Amino acid sequence: MTKQMLYYDFSKELPSNLDVSGLSGIEDWGRWSDGPVVEFKFYYLPMNKEEDLILKFYIRPFVYHLRQYQTVKIFVNDKHMDTWKYKFGQSFPNTILEIPRQMLNNKEDIFLKIKFEIENPVSPIELNYNEDERKIGIGFMNISIDKKIRDYDFSKELPSNLVVSGLSGIEHWGRWSDSSVVEFELSNLPINDLILKFDTIAYLTNKQQNQIVSVFINYVKYKTWNYKENQVLPNTTLKIPQQILNENKGHLYIRFEFENQIFSPFELGHSFDTRRLGIGFKKLIITEINDPYAKIIQK
Repeated sequence: MTKQMLYYDFSKELPSNLDVSGLSGIEDWGRWSDGPVVEFKFYYLPMNKEEDLILKFYIRPFVYHLRQYQTVKIFVNDKHMDTWKYKFGQSFPNTILEIPRQMLNNKEDIFLKIKFEIENPVSPIELNYNEDERKIGIGFMNISIDKKIRDYDFSKELPSNLVVSGLSGIEHWGRWSDSSVVEFELSNLPINDLILKFDTIAYLTNKQQNQIVSVFINYVKYKTWNYKENQVLPNTTLKIPQQILNENKGHLYIRFEFENQIFSPFELGHSFDTRRLGIGFKKLIITEINDPYAKIIQK
């Protein structure tokens, strides 16, 4: 299968299929915005127009102790898609955009238009930070674009190529685990390097303040997820090398084992729910990946 991931490096000259406005000049790390609006116009993308796209932005916000907040609204083909809120000293927001195929302009000259409205751009000289007079908001380091190949929503019936065990029934948000072991069997996956991104929650209370989950890929321990009450969720992204898919002809077996004892809400005195809840699965998104530095688009 041909790898189609595209990579745009803003510390270099951009290829001719991307027209940008609202950015200042090239620096060794990328480019700052300069004003309240930045606009990207993609005139051509060598993607299958029947596929949804994943755009991942690597952003450097202009926030520091005297300028602690920045808000950016993102519009895709004139539709509001997301709002990124930055705060000094805190984790950056998720800057991944999922673009459904219906939003792509298949018949227009401009295949994809993305506009960034920056709430409060300011020049460093106004803040007595340095002599820079540009109206800075956020800096663009790079963008990767890939096609979205699988999207599993656990609040709905799952497709036939994902068989699960150890989960309870469907709820409006997803499904809880109801066993000390949860198993997923995926089939008909592309023989390629993949990223599996799980959107999960954990059942944590003052009586059960952490959940430790061992993750096995094809019977080999691959990762440990550690959920703790009132703390940031663990990184639940799995990178699966092409070799594993090739050896198993596009099949993937994933096993989740709870290392600590799990309890039901009934046992903890919270409700009459007798299910032994560990973690809840909301979504699983699978995308093909490529080393972004292995194939940089040339002009």
